[in-house]
Amino acid sequence: GGAGRYLASSGEGDRRSLGDPGLPGRGDLDRRQHRRQLRSRPGHRTLRDSAFQPRLDMGLLANLAVAPISSFLMMPGLALGAALTVLAGLILWSLPVGDFWVRSSYDYLFRFGSRSVTNNVIILQLDSESYDRLKQTRGQPWERQLHAQVLNRLADDGASMVVFDTFFRNPGDPAVDEELAAAMRRQRCVVLMAEQARVTHSEIAGARPLLPAEPFLSAATNWGVAWLDPDLDGVVRRHWPFPSPGPYQSLTRTVARLSGGTLLDEPHFPWLRYYRHNTWVELSYRFALEQPPNFFRDKVVFIGSHPRTPLPDGEPDEFSTPYTRWSGEATGGVEILITSFLNLINDDWLRRAP
Repeated sequence: GGAGRYLASSGEGDRRSLGDPGLPGRGDLDRRQHRRQLRSRPGHRTLRDSAFQPRLDMGLLANLAVAPISSFLMMPGLALGAALTVLAGLILWSLPVGDFWVRSSYDYLFRFGSRSVTNNVIILQLDSESYDRLKQTRGQPWERQLHAQVLNRLADDGASMVVFDTFFRNPGDPAVDEELAAAMRRQRCVVLMAEQARVTHSEIAGARPLLPAEPFLSAATNWGVAWLDPDLDGVVRRHWPFPSPGPYQSLTRTVARLSGGTLLDEPHFPWLRYYRHNTWVELSYRFALEQPPNFFRDKVVFIGSHPRTPLPDGEPDEFSTPYTRWSGEATGGVEILITSFLNLINDDWLRRAP
């Protein structure tokens, strides 16, 4: 019951599941793969958003309707009404229409009220402007010399952490790879995304992480699986994995831990709290080298893809959020990962009320 009630929590979180809560993954810029309850604990606070839209609690409704039926047996009209109420409740509870109310009650939390958080996050967008100016091709890996140049600039400025939401799947030219690895070793901290692979076997169901290629993995040392798990309507509402934590580390959980966050180890079911626009600084990748000195000092810098268009048209690494309901615009997966990270580091994720 209580599908329309959400509470603020202290927590953690993390890109799409393959049907098992322990399945993570995603691709780099040449990937084609689409990345796709909670026990209450002391200290949880009731969310007071003015846009909160309560949902009819069908479990409670069924209990209220069932309890008095025996006393109505001698009153056919009342008994029939109670029976119809129970039947309607069971239908709503078991059919997809119930999911509609759960999703709507969550989405409308952000319709009229959302908030910002204090953070030091910058996102370098691999957007159409950067593809054009730097002569890169969508669907193909970026030239690694460009990443090395940007990393050296971030190291010079003293960025606190660099998070790659792009997958270094295969080794390339040894000299170029070593140039990029050397730039990674100059950072205070680097986290690389990993993917996941489904294990196909008649008697085994599961997945395993696919780690970045060498020499990048040894240079960075830190990794996490980047994955999102949209609902059937395409909207990402929950942290991945769900429940958390999963069988292996997620990208956002790794970043939050390295940033000093305190994460829950026991199983829990975190929902995303989305923030206002401009909660973090957005910058086209091509402008990274043009910023004034120390622009990136003590910042957590995410590097990830930006969709070609804002339309939710199934483009790789493009996802819908609750805001898509009103704006008609989707967002890149890296921005949802940043949202998840900020939820974790600020103990700011949501949970369903019991």
